[in-house]
Amino acid sequence: MMTKFIKQHLWIGVLALLLVMAFHPQPAMAQAPDVTFELCATTGSTTLPDATTLPVWGYTLGACAGNPTVTQSGGPVLTVTQGDVVQVTLNNRLPAATGIFFHGQALPLDRTGAPSNSSVTYTFTAGEPGIFLYEAGLLPGSLYQTAMGLHGALIVRPATPNQAYNNASTGYNVEAVLVLSEIDPALNTSATPASFNMSNFATRYELINGVAYPATTPITVTAGDRVLLRYINAGALHHSMGLLGLTQQVIATDGNLRSNNASTVSNAYTVIAETVAPGTTLDAIATVPASAPAGARFAVHAGSLLLHNNRAAGYGGMMTFVEIPTVGPGGGNDATGPTAANLALTANGGDIIVSAQISDVDSGASNISAAEFVIDDTMAAPTAMAADDSAFDTPAEAVNGTIPAATLRRLAPGNHSVYVRGQDSAGNWGAYNLVLLSADNAGRPLRR
Repeated sequence: MMTKFIKQHLWIGVLALLLVMAFHPQPAMAQAPDVTFELCATTGSTTLPDATTLPVWGYTLGACAGNPTVTQSGGPVLTVTQGDVVQVTLNNRLPAATGIFFHGQALPLDRTGAPSNSSVTYTFTAGEPGIFLYEAGLLPGSLYQTAMGLHGALIVRPATPNQAYNNASTGYNVEAVLVLSEIDPALNTSATPASFNMSNFATRYELINGVAYPATTPITVTAGDRVLLRYINAGALHHSMGLLGLTQQVIATDGNLRSNNASTVSNAYTVIAETVAPGTTLDAIATVPASAPAGARFAVHAGSLLLHNNRAAGYGGMMTFVEIPTVGPGGGNDATGPTAANLALTANGGDIIVSAQISDVDSGASNISAAEFVIDDTMAAPTAMAADDSAFDTPAEAVNGTIPAATLRRLAPGNHSVYVRGQDSAGNWGAYNLVLLSADNAGRPLRR
């Protein structure tokens, strides 16, 4: 028979056990993820608009089946909803260990990552709405990996669709994610990138979403649209991002809304250009005028004005356009004109040959039908250019035209802009690109 003493001690033991459990809770059962992603960190190569091809690293969606490669730096946009339990599995096919660091998310810092040909899984609950950078993890000696291309965008959406945040005034019609980065060919072509001294990193190409102008994708809008521009700086430099012809209302930085008001962004401010520091994000809204005509274009560009590709002639680098498309006379689905790239000036006796590559491959795939150039004034009468193969019959054509010696002699001394554009068979004219021509006091061309 159990004595009173034993019963008292038994209850004391039970109470002690309950207290221990209360102050030392048992591990909770892991919650099943609401959203899962498989990323493959892999190698590849990219071809820049000046025809330079460089090795790059990046992420593809999937578990690396078939050993995929990338054609540009960067990774996919990962989109989740506020409150989601998110699981991301990183599969590593790189020659070095790598991990992922998710800015703005609460999860332990990974200093180990996944060795080559292995994987690691990250799980976190998506906190506040916003846009955030994900990039190569903070492993020892891995500083170079983000610059090689291991970066991307994570969007955490609020429950209300077509809002950037839990605030009615952050509504938008068009969303554009612009991941900013740079390339130093010395790093990308290094036989041992891990030994590259990042203090010597020297930018030669500046990119939006892994490509440089004129290969960047325009932001297509209609008159009256509110355009949400979501800048993410995955690069090593500060970039002041401007929008010519429109103003930008800055509503958030690093996923932090500039307001405590549920209906207005009380601390938003208006700019033409704003600086985005490395590793940070910035959300801005621009409103396209209701009166803007078809064909209107507004340049989004780095305010440094170093808009070139490794000092090659013509516009390049960190630039794209907010544009209202026009439907060409031929109708159909092709509403965008071809690009003009690889502009060059070559002396030929006393003349100058203007050459370029006109391509509609990524903007409708219609055949090229014409090309032309003007000097200094885009409203001046153009000079027609010919196809190098004598026929405009493909979506990509090498073209040429001549600036006669007599025209050169009439030019004032100094620099002159030679503008080149092309037309596709749907009737769409593309944007002008330009190359600079220098002339001496006699109008003779100088070497560029």
